[in-house]
Amino acid sequence: MATLYHAALSSASYRVRIALALKGITLDTVEVDLGAREHHQASYQAINPQGLVPTLITDDGTRISQSLAIIDWIEQVRLAPPLLPADRDRRAAVLSFAHAIVSDIHPLQSRRLSGWLTEAGLGPAVTRSVAAQAISEGLSACEMLLRGQAGPYCYGNTVTLADICLVPQMRSARLWDVDLSRFSSLLRAEATCLRLDAFCAAA
Repeated sequence: MATLYHAALSSASYRVRIALALKGITLDTVEVDLGAREHHQASYQAINPQGLVPTLITDDGTRISQSLAIIDWIEQVRLAPPLLPADRDRRAAVLSFAHAIVSDIHPLQSRRLSGWLTEAGLGPAVTRSVAAQAISEGLSACEMLLRGQAGPYCYGNTVTLADICLVPQMRSARLWDVDLSRFSSLLRAEATCLRLDAFCAAA
């Protein structure tokens, strides 16, 4: 059986757990304690040289890091329900939204960046300011991307990769005390997702 190394409060891990729950896939799991810096230990870096979570080791021993790569593997293992639209343009729109979160917002709120800023002597106030600004600006763009979408999810009547990326990011935004009140489309999609058992179980 494949094994997922993950952390409870990691947004990237949360994305993968949501995808697994939606697909009804059960894996062996190993909790990596970020507070105890287990991800920096040699034993874990032998599994993932970046020292990041999540990491998936497939049943044939292949190691997959990065949440979207793992979700792509999950998508291939079990096709239903699909996490990306079949329509070419809608698929591209969902991927654009997902990458706006994963590639642009997430790195600027990460534990790794916080550590670097602290080591540089910039202190927690700078860390919080950078994270809050990145999240606020990024979610503003995401809100605009959903303009004209009827919902109730990010892109239509079914869960997609966009929703899987959005919900953990909204949780992170609250942890950084970002005001979400102006993001009505994002809040609508999040609330719809959180009515599903898969999202609640994955949290």
